[in-house]
Amino acid sequence: GLIFSMVAGATVAFGDICYLKSDGEMHFVDADAHGTGQAIGMAIEAGSDGGATKFLFYGFARDDTWAWTIGAPVYATVTGTSTNTLSQTAPTGSADIVQIVGIAGPTADMMFFNPALVIVEIA
Repeated sequence: GLIFSMVAGATVAFGDICYLKSDGEMHFVDADAHGTGQAIGMAIEAGSDGGATKFLFYGFARDDTWAWTIGAPVYATVTGTSTNTLSQTAPTGSADIVQIVGIAGPTADMMFFNPALVIVEIA
């Protein structure tokens, strides 16, 4: 996949998806608001706040704890905390941001990470 080292804006774990904040650091995506709801990268290693961390911007990722429904979309969540940034349930609240960040598969513990750059805000 396409991997690049970025500065983490929080302590991240493998699989955390993040947006690029105006400070140049990668912060947890939080689909509760437009300003924090557009993921562009997934941490592929643990990283500390302020530390250089490898992020996946496009490609396959695998985590043996994932149990996705193969072929279904994966969304950014409204949780915005470590290990809680991915779900196969789209956000539904008023002003939530809906962003497909990947498709599950080819196995239940893998996903193709390809975050959509077009997002939808729920009215």
